[in-house]
Amino acid sequence: MVQRVTASSRYFTPSDIESARFGLTVARARLDESSFATAATLHEELRGLRADVGILRVPAGSTAIVHALAREGLPIVHADTLVYYTRDLSSYTPPAAAPAGVEFGEARSDEIDAIAALARRSFGDYRSHYHANPRFDPVLVSEGYAQWACAHLEVAADGRHTHVARIDSKVIAFLTSTESDTDSSVEILLNAVCPAHARMGVYSALFGSVLEHFRDRGLATVRISTQIWNYAVQRVWARHGLAIERAYDTFHINLT
Repeated sequence: MVQRVTASSRYFTPSDIESARFGLTVARARLDESSFATAATLHEELRGLRADVGILRVPAGSTAIVHALAREGLPIVHADTLVYYTRDLSSYTPPAAAPAGVEFGEARSDEIDAIAALARRSFGDYRSHYHANPRFDPVLVSEGYAQWACAHLEVAADGRHTHVARIDSKVIAFLTSTESDTDSSVEILLNAVCPAHARMGVYSALFGSVLEHFRDRGLATVRISTQIWNYAVQRVWARHGLAIERAYDTFHINLT
């Protein structure tokens, strides 16, 4: 049984959703170039949170803190490298027309089950950072994507969007996004296409329609991220004028 613990922590934050999903106490931290943390401080925070697994993201190639954590005696797993792409939206123009018969728009609440089913099919074989760590059950990893997609549509909040592509009123792709409340930007979070409609230009067209939507609403910048190995979507993003902005290495720290 996971015990929720409240502790003073500067870097790590308990991840209640992941903890409940996996039956482990999971905490997350991300260090940027301006962050300063010692391995001893990070270790102390994880102990204070009674974490089973700490998920730490650091700028790609930042090995000093990782080596220091290893010297603390912590077992560390390199779980993935996450790359971020971005572009200015003011001059955006879609590079190609949408496939015939495909319609785009915001998701309706009655489409939530279709989106959950699509997430399960699309992410069943997707390799995320969780798969690098045997502490995480792969079945629960796959279900987590469905939960994430549904939560985005279920929880009404300003700046949250779920866009879909439909053929004959049936959802064949979805894309979730969140507008920043601090600047004029939007981050695309989770997107998937029904495997039966893959490699038909559906994803590229949905991606383009969403960028047009936010351009027309006056947003300035779009950001999106993926694992470094996910080459196909990065080629799509490049055709839409996005360029790589930064990258983070993800490490799992197993404490139990």
